[in-house]
Order: sequence, then structure tokens, then C-alpha cells
Amino acid sequence: MTLVARIAELIATDDDDQSERLANDYREADAKAKQAIDDAFICLCGYSLATLIAEEGTNGDTGT
Repeated sequence: MTLVARIAELIATDDDDQSERLANDYREADAKAKQAIDDAFICLCGYSLATLIAEEGTNGDTGT
């Protein structure tokens, strides 16, 4: 199993939704940390976390 597949499996089976914490931690991070997080998200799903947060905002959904 690839690393990305294993991460996806773990996310899919985790019933502890911490979307708000993730978004808050990202918003409070410095530029270097945000870039690292965005790079990881791009590897995992093709989108930066900044993009996903912005899309949730336009949908009126805060993720909670």
C-alpha cells in the first residue's frame, strides 16, 4: 500500500472530525509552515489547504 493510500484509509476510518482545528492551526501558522502544509496537501489530494479552506468558505460550510 502506498503512503497516500494508507493516509486516505486512516482519514476515512477516523470518526474524530478536527476540521476546525486544522483550519485554525493553518490560519495561525507562519508563511514557511503554511507552504509546507500546502505542499503536503497538494501531494495528497492535488489542492492546497488554502484552496480547500477558501472553497469551504464560498460554500457557506465551515467544516463543522
